Amino acid sequence: MKKVVVLLSLVVFLAVSCAKKEQEPASASVNFTPCQQTKVKSAELSGGVDVEFTSEGVKITQFDFEVTCDFSAVNVTHTLINGVLRITQQSSPSQADCICYTDVSYTINGISQNEVNVIFINGEQVYCYNDYQSDEGYIKDGVYFGTFTVTSAEGYKHTGMTTLTLKNGRYTCTGNPNRLPAGGSGSFAIENGAIIFQDENVWTADFDWNLILNGKYIYTFDGKNLKFSKNNFHYEYDLELIDKEKCDSEVIISATEYENAPNSPFSIVEMRIVGNCLKIKFGASGCDGNTWVVKLIDRGSIAYSNPIQRTLRFSLDNQEVCSAALGKEVSFDIKDLQVQGEKRVYLNISGSSILYEY
Repeated sequence: MKKVVVLLSLVVFLAVSCAKKEQEPASASVNFTPCQQTKVKSAELSGGVDVEFTSEGVKITQFDFEVTCDFSAVNVTHTLINGVLRITQQSSPSQADCICYTDVSYTINGISQNEVNVIFINGEQVYCYNDYQSDEGYIKDGVYFGTFTVTSAEGYKHTGMTTLTLKNGRYTCTGNPNRLPAGGSGSFAIENGAIIFQDENVWTADFDWNLILNGKYIYTFDGKNLKFSKNNFHYEYDLELIDKEKCDSEVIISATEYENAPNSPFSIVEMRIVGNCLKIKFGASGCDGNTWVVKLIDRGSIAYSNPIQRTLRFSLDNQEVCSAALGKEVSFDIKDLQVQGEKRVYLNISGSSILYEY
């Protein structure tokens, strides 16, 4: 008889264990404040969402959630797929013609922070972790710049510079020989030590499909340098994480400054574009270069060739009396040089030229 009891207990234990593993995360009870006729938070917090991960799960608090005046409950449903948590909030009932606002809070039990990359509430993104984890480390959202090499099965080989932007599960790759969007644009995911790009086929008419960034790549990332490759057609990317928002200065668009800004002697050594930052290496004579004042000035006119062209001046104000040969690199935010309806523009800068694609 004891053997039967033990066996029955074991069966019950296994059944309960299996059932527990198959349970999906559940929402705790939803709390909400009484109907408020106006938004009660400050302007900067109005409509805001607080996301907090606790030992129980993820706690959501949404301020000034819009409901109808006859509401008596807020219903919450959710899905969690591939790190994307989608939450739907609906008031009930919702028959009245007037609206009011309530603060809603609830906890979705059983969800930990390392399971979630992005959270949407009613289709609006309210949270992004910005780090995509794998056994090799994290891939961070941001802008990556560096080299790529593609070697086809027939021996065709191409090496060039590329800029890869990763943000909220989306990617854009520019700088390949066939301009954007032939470099690749779509969604990406991290899975089992690989980064998987899903191109959305928004290519130019003359694209070379061998150069499209698409499919599964094995990668390594040390927090700064991102390398990934795949054997089919032998792709190799060697990129560095940069911050596109931190250029040294902004471009100036002014015909007057173009004509009158200082023009101390200098020589441009190299120019490159990373994201929307134009980086210029230049040389001049001086003591240490610490007092140099540099500007990038656009004349304010556009030449409508194919592609269109803009004319700029690199201005250096150098009051140093030493004669040492010095070199320096400066960067300029050139987003304001974009022309609506165009995807690229030649920048002619003090005798040098560079193609800006955006």
